Amino acid sequence: MKLTHLHLNVRDRPASEKFYAAWLGMSVPRREERMTLLTDEEGFELDLKDDDQPGPMPSWFHFGIGYRLRRPWSTFIEG
Repeated sequence: MKLTHLHLNVRDRPASEKFYAAWLGMSVPRREERMTLLTDEEGFELDLKDDDQPGPMPSWFHFGIGYRLRRPWSTFIEG
């Protein structure tokens, strides 16, 4: 199975866009009033939707994808 699309509600869409661009090399082919679509070189699509008060995620929620980071993982942990 190949994950091709993920939708996330976010509080700060501009900050989220910067994060995914910097860390995963994603680009923004489409930006609308309340939603941004980001894509990568392999065709994965990430939708970010404005949500001032996103509901709490279940403690078990996560997703995993194999990805080559643009920076070493240790720089993410160190801040």
